[in-house]
Amino acid sequence: MPAKIQIVAHNKPPCMPSLSTTQKGPFAFFDLPREVRDHVLSYLVVRRGRQLPLLEAKAIIREQKKRTTVLRNREKLNIKRAQTGKPPVAHRDAPTEPIVCLDAMRASRTLYHEAKDCFYRCNHFAISLDSFPATTMEIPAGWDCSRIKRLQLELQLKDAPRMNSYIDWTSFFAQFPSLVHLRIIPSFHPRYYEWARSELEDWRSAHFVFRAFFRELLASIPDGLACKLGQSMDPQEDMQLEGKAPVPNKVLWDMYTELGHRNGIRRSASQLVDFAPRSGLAAGYLTLR
Repeated sequence: MPAKIQIVAHNKPPCMPSLSTTQKGPFAFFDLPREVRDHVLSYLVVRRGRQLPLLEAKAIIREQKKRTTVLRNREKLNIKRAQTGKPPVAHRDAPTEPIVCLDAMRASRTLYHEAKDCFYRCNHFAISLDSFPATTMEIPAGWDCSRIKRLQLELQLKDAPRMNSYIDWTSFFAQFPSLVHLRIIPSFHPRYYEWARSELEDWRSAHFVFRAFFRELLASIPDGLACKLGQSMDPQEDMQLEGKAPVPNKVLWDMYTELGHRNGIRRSASQLVDFAPRSGLAAGYLTLR
């Protein structure tokens, strides 16, 4: 009897559910769980190839302006060729991989809302300000600042005579009501690097204009944000800065140690700045109120 059971079990294939080899009708994408749909959409609307999925506003705008200029020059050339009876020149642009693919948003209204939500929830957005006291932003068309959750804010500092001690940071941050994560990276404007760097090499001797600048900035950072100051020390996190060089994290550490408690910020310097002083006073350098 045991042998017979073994033979039958060996010859009879296991019971398997029948699978259709042909798909009838469109794939029911919305029958998938929302977590699965978000994972699929992330391959389209979230930047890939980096540890930090960063979308840099100025870099995108430069590329858009470059393409616009190429098209404009091509049209002018073809107009001249048409006037002389020559056929237009059809240029073939080299295929480029888009940073993100937003065409999925056009498929349906539901997919539009889900893809847009994934786009703003998962990407980091980088904005660089290089004109003070104005805090006007140059951002790509279509960006909705009210939905941005992760922001890298670069501040390109000039030398003291070209800076302004008061900036309306409150109005600036009010444009980002959904903001959760914020990294502020002060850098040196390429054109004024030599002058600004000498004025901000050491916080103890920093010009009073920079002291007022950072004091107003700290006072205006919205409460409840996961905030960081300065460049990340992780070499795999490419910040893609527009400035000549970032302000040293040591300067930002000393700045926050002096000014942070005056603005009622209840976090230590080690929580905001990626820098550990040699004295070993990392966590307790700034007493919490």
